[in-house]
Amino acid sequence: MAWDLQYQQRKSGYLFRFEKYQSPKAILSCLVLYFFSFGFSYSQLKFSENSFSPVIDSLFKTQKSFFDTYTNFPNFYKIQIIYTQIDRDKNNNPVFTNHTWRLTPDEYFNPASFVKVPASIFAMEKINNELSKYGIDKYSPMLFEKNQECQQEQTWDSTCLCLYPNIAHFIKRALVVSENSPFKRLYEFLGQEYIQNRLKELGFGNTRIIQRFASDCDEEGNRYTNAVNFFDVDSNVLYRQPEQYNANYVHAKDSTIMVGNFVMDGRKKIRGGKDFSNANRVQLDHIHQFMMAIFFPKQMPEKLQFNLTQDDLNLLRKYLGLNPEESIDPKYDMEEYWPAYNNYFFYGQSKRAVMMKDVRIFNKVAMAYGFLSETAYVADFKNKREFFLSATIYANKDETLMDNKYDYSDVGMPFLQNLSLLVYKHELKRKVQYEPEFSELEMLFK
Repeated sequence: MAWDLQYQQRKSGYLFRFEKYQSPKAILSCLVLYFFSFGFSYSQLKFSENSFSPVIDSLFKTQKSFFDTYTNFPNFYKIQIIYTQIDRDKNNNPVFTNHTWRLTPDEYFNPASFVKVPASIFAMEKINNELSKYGIDKYSPMLFEKNQECQQEQTWDSTCLCLYPNIAHFIKRALVVSENSPFKRLYEFLGQEYIQNRLKELGFGNTRIIQRFASDCDEEGNRYTNAVNFFDVDSNVLYRQPEQYNANYVHAKDSTIMVGNFVMDGRKKIRGGKDFSNANRVQLDHIHQFMMAIFFPKQMPEKLQFNLTQDDLNLLRKYLGLNPEESIDPKYDMEEYWPAYNNYFFYGQSKRAVMMKDVRIFNKVAMAYGFLSETAYVADFKNKREFFLSATIYANKDETLMDNKYDYSDVGMPFLQNLSLLVYKHELKRKVQYEPEFSELEMLFK
């Protein structure tokens, strides 16, 4: 028999519930966690590593001819999956059951835009913790100086009706259509050292955010971040954050994280793959927990209860769930950003997709170097169903990087789309005792 762990934080500790579908060895592990939970606070939730969930395996078998193509070669495709079932009690409190399939924290996948989620959280936390005493909030006007050669000054923002840069608008652009330039500004406001220290405090030391996007900065350049000025509506300076430098990050020159068999250098094909040892890195279970903390902050371990106001949480939830055509400020070109642009789950990013009006997908997608990934909280307002799903797949059959010939459309997208629909159909059939209350989420889009 096998057992999986259901977890819910209570004022008196942690509540565990067991299901009969994992090995007896896991029972002992869960009981140890249970007894220790009365004396210690966990920095993060627990997810089974290097295992293949019987629940997910059983779902794959319902479409065996399609999924065998992938599941027979899980190492080649570097597949990792986390599926969290949510059951509510009579008071609408959630109980989580985590199912993992080949979760491999030590195996690298490029997180690409996943980094925009923690950066958005940390930016608002930093304002609340350090800058609110100066009268600064997430809507305060900003100015970015240029202090290093690879940096760029920014004094205004043509994408905002207000015409000035501000944290809230950067977060919106980074989450709604996954623009890279706003993430660069969040990174520069936070500073490389601040980000890494905050990740370590969360117990996420293996996750690393050390690079801007949309930038020519090299390893040394990314240690530096621009000076930032905050103003009031009358253009008076409220606070100037000086240029920052991270002297504590050490890149182990003798360590490599190689992906692929070849890498393109211009027109030259070089054997050996690409080294990601000095690149951003996010574990799948870490980004999954960031998403859970946004939607269920009170049920998270103490370290994952971020210092965010209700307005901050609503901003994150709304922009994670907003489709491009629903955005007014900025208004996006539907030819460039169609309704399913940010949806690999359910819709496969298809321009012909018909969006389900009662199903809201609060998500972040990631695409880079052959890796295709998504993390999402799915809420079906009509059928009263909800779940978390995070997955990554490597879609690069020729094992050549930097050639812009990845297999996203014919390998990666079909897998993520069919996986999510499979889980969704399973949730519709799954019996629940109490239905979730979605009124607060629904109000965000009215």
